[in-house]
Amino acid sequence: MILKQRDEKLTTNKYEKAGEKAETQMIHYLQRAFGDDENILVLNDLRIKDDNGEVAQMDHLIIHEFGFILVESKSVTTEISINEEGEWIRHFHGKKGMPSPINQAQRQIKILKKVLEANKEKLFRKNLVTKILKNSFDNYPFDVLIAISDSGIINRPKQYDTSMVLKADQVCDRIEEIIGTYRKKSKSLLSIEIPASFYSTTMQVIAALLTSKHVPIEQDNIHHKVEEEQVVYGEKNRKKEVEKTALKSAFSFCCKHCKSDNIQIVWGKYGYYFKCSDCNGNTPIKLTCKDNSCKVKLKKEKDHFYKVCETCNTKELYFVNITESKNNV
Repeated sequence: MILKQRDEKLTTNKYEKAGEKAETQMIHYLQRAFGDDENILVLNDLRIKDDNGEVAQMDHLIIHEFGFILVESKSVTTEISINEEGEWIRHFHGKKGMPSPINQAQRQIKILKKVLEANKEKLFRKNLVTKILKNSFDNYPFDVLIAISDSGIINRPKQYDTSMVLKADQVCDRIEEIIGTYRKKSKSLLSIEIPASFYSTTMQVIAALLTSKHVPIEQDNIHHKVEEEQVVYGEKNRKKEVEKTALKSAFSFCCKHCKSDNIQIVWGKYGYYFKCSDCNGNTPIKLTCKDNSCKVKLKKEKDHFYKVCETCNTKELYFVNITESKNNV
């Protein structure tokens, strides 16, 4: 059962579009295999943080009765090689090294475990069995699968284990195989490898908690979170002022003439610049990145402005224009 779909995102270059295509392909296979299966829950495009602010960006998280399977989608339209040391090489306009998706997924699992462990009192049923066994998510299996685009070619080493690296169309069969193996072990009276399986309601509660902790990348780029306030009749304007003040504090820009933060980005003869609403002064916008060779530009999406670097293949929120409401309540 699919409980979370992929977030809507604006793709700004061919690499992001390729990644989106790979994830969408895998979602299609997961939907076809498990869309009606209430015992297998799928969360796509899940981004969570632990208490230290470390982020886990998971393409596809599978919750089943015995544990978890993390599926990392990778767009490979040509060829990849994995050597005996577990190093990954992409064959595209020559050979280029790339980070290991296996190591990447394992780092995400560490963060996922921390988040689950920090909330385990809310997730496990409180009964005599759980008190005796002292349930911990450290006892449950967390498996990793790497989904390569169907059109890609995988060159495998002879010694290093790459059984978790599969074509996308093979992943669902492997998921069923993994769960089937745990099911057989759980039926053995002598088996101590597999902890007590999750109740179906426990699986739903885990999925709901993780979904509630999802932080989209666009939202996370605003470093100051607007505090939720209870709005009563006649106080809508006051809440809007609180939100406006909080949003302004997320950015450090101000007018170079009067130092006011009551500014907006506008378009002029020479491109975008800040316009001050207090003194009517203009302040130039200077975009910087890693070095002078970077191709950086400002991209407007309604009231949001994003700093996009084509060289580094990055996109981050730069500023939000705050419009004054004309309605009085």
